[in-house]
Amino acid sequence: GTEDERDAGADAGAERRKRFKHRHRNMRQRWVLPDNFPSEAVTEAYLRPTTERYDADACVWGRPDLHGLRSFCLHKFGWQQQKADEQLLPMMRAFEQTQSQARLSSYFKFEHRFARFASERLRAA
Repeated sequence: GTEDERDAGADAGAERRKRFKHRHRNMRQRWVLPDNFPSEAVTEAYLRPTTERYDADACVWGRPDLHGLRSFCLHKFGWQQQKADEQLLPMMRAFEQTQSQARLSSYFKFEHRFARFASERLRAA
């Protein structure tokens, strides 16, 4: 860039440092911020994060692959089948019992789904 652009960028950086120090003046004493604070790379990554594209067709809900999970645990964590099963089998049992995501209300009896009021007047309302 030109010298004017560099000067404008330096002025903007100095202004950001000044605002940051002012907003945080009571939190820390004697902070030393480098001249390049905040880092342009960090600011850019925060404002425009790099993310993967979501492919709805690639995401399929189904029964977990127990054999594949055991293999993953062995290769990534060094877990033998017994250790992996200690973690995986409760999850598999829970999956087999529900087969779907329940609503929070399904965990409460019908009469407990509504607020109880000590006040006779509120109960009547």
